[in-house]
Amino acid sequence: MRRTLSLGVICAIAFGAGLAGRGIDAAQQAGAARDARPPAPPLAGTGVIAGTVTAGDSGRPVRRVRVTLENEPGRPVAVTATDQDGRFTFGRLPAGSFNLKAARAGFLEVIYGQKKAGSGRPGTPIHLADAQKIDKIGLVLPRGGVLFGVVTDEVGDPVSGVSMRAHRFQMRNGIREPVMVATLPVTSDDRGQYRLFGLPPGEYVVCAAPRDELLQAAAQAESLRRRVEEIQAAAAARGGADPEARAMADRMAASPSPEAPKDAYVPVCAPGTTQTTQAATVTLDVGEERPGGDIRLQLVPITRVAGTVVWSGGQMPIGNSASDTHVVLTAAQTLPGSSMNVLHVPANGRFSFLNVAAGQYNLTVRAIVSRPPAAAGEQPGRLALWASADITVSGDPVSDLVLSLEPGMTVSGRVVAEGTIPIDLTRLRITALVADLMAGETAPVVASPDAEGRFTLEGVVPGRYRIGAYPSSPGAANFKSSVFNGRDTLDFPIEVKPGEPLTNGVITVVPRLAEITGQLQHDANQPATGFTVIVFTADQRYWTPQSRRVQGLRPATDGRFSFRNLPAGEYRLVAVTDVEAGQWFDPAFLKELVAASMSLTLSDGERREQSLRVVR
Repeated sequence: MRRTLSLGVICAIAFGAGLAGRGIDAAQQAGAARDARPPAPPLAGTGVIAGTVTAGDSGRPVRRVRVTLENEPGRPVAVTATDQDGRFTFGRLPAGSFNLKAARAGFLEVIYGQKKAGSGRPGTPIHLADAQKIDKIGLVLPRGGVLFGVVTDEVGDPVSGVSMRAHRFQMRNGIREPVMVATLPVTSDDRGQYRLFGLPPGEYVVCAAPRDELLQAAAQAESLRRRVEEIQAAAAARGGADPEARAMADRMAASPSPEAPKDAYVPVCAPGTTQTTQAATVTLDVGEERPGGDIRLQLVPITRVAGTVVWSGGQMPIGNSASDTHVVLTAAQTLPGSSMNVLHVPANGRFSFLNVAAGQYNLTVRAIVSRPPAAAGEQPGRLALWASADITVSGDPVSDLVLSLEPGMTVSGRVVAEGTIPIDLTRLRITALVADLMAGETAPVVASPDAEGRFTLEGVVPGRYRIGAYPSSPGAANFKSSVFNGRDTLDFPIEVKPGEPLTNGVITVVPRLAEITGQLQHDANQPATGFTVIVFTADQRYWTPQSRRVQGLRPATDGRFSFRNLPAGEYRLVAVTDVEAGQWFDPAFLKELVAASMSLTLSDGERREQSLRVVR
């Protein structure tokens, strides 16, 4: 029987049996070990992968195309270029699964097996047996799309030299949001016209970032003034003057300081809005040319936001290095691609942001101070400090802000090991993993449990966290849950609030977690390619961005797939014909998959062989 959904879901019929197996590296699941993979070893084998690259519009071979072979996404093992006939060859390959992609300026990047070039869809890994030769691969490079329009000022005159950006809506960290597409630098010409080219298909917002020479001159003068203050403060702390600061101050005095402008053109998105909810969107197909929207720039009042960072706990934790103390100014509403305003705070604690447009903002300070040893023989520690304030900017200068630093909170608990395999708890590392992109994020706070599993994290600044454990060496343990105040923070991040320590947490570690492996086949018992297999929890409470209970991947050319790090529970398994990477975190998308998916139950540490068959 065949079932079809509007999203291209193919009904999958399960066959096979489950069997017990082993676990995997918990650091991969936690995300705490930041992909510190060694370089790929030299190729040593007799296999071959070869093929031809042609242009999508003409069908002719394309030369000098960069072709990359990866043994896993983002880890190249070999790179080559096509010859005059568009051919490429990778030799001396060992048995394994490889990803293949091709790219050249003016064309869209193509991944082998991808449903649509440049769409964010995953490709199909090529399964290569020992000494096998696969030499008939064909990759087709389509031309990129084009968005065009005109930029004018507030009275309708064309504006040249405006930097233009195209932002494509993508799934990012489980959330659909506009992400800037990396293209050649594009600016409006003397007629105010722009042309953004080489764009992949998708839904776009076009934005303009005006260049204001008066603003740049004022900002450079302010930067020089701050640098002089920092050098002078450092020299004063050493008990002397600094020749460099004196020379810089003389240069400042010799040239007139530019007057800071009272208004300026701010970044806007088509048709001319600073509000993300009011920006116009346009959908672009492969190789299509469409108007991206005419943009009218906005001239708005700007001012200075200044203040002082203070700390009552002792010597100011400022001036020891460029990373000690930073203050971040973040707008309540930011346009796609907007950068955060970040300042290093000098030893005198003063900070000043120029050219701040009217609106609602948050000021956040993050600082690190050295902490002396609490007992003889103990190593010096590091203490995280923080401060935060919401402000309203109306156009008048804001100059009297005082941000008082406070110590971060304490997070404590114990680690409990389950299972029959012994786990050395002292080899684990406990950390608070930031659940959101937090302005001014400091280095993670890490602690090691004692022999009885007790741990304490000190200096955790306010925010939403997943409290996790990861091993100091691969394979030491996997974590099953991390419960604080009755909430498993691995599934639902918990908020660390000012002045409220988080205590009595229980982190449970196990030797292994559940795993599903199998093969996707057609009804003729042949491997099925070009599909994405998705496993997701049956419990809708866990349909959240980056949920550890929702995973998706493309099987290799032999149809094999494998899902790891799954907690025990009820799951659904399905094969999908076309899906954007990360779309499986969208609750609305998962709801449509339920009717065409199969049900299965995983127990703790189970390794299940659960293959699928798609009916054509």
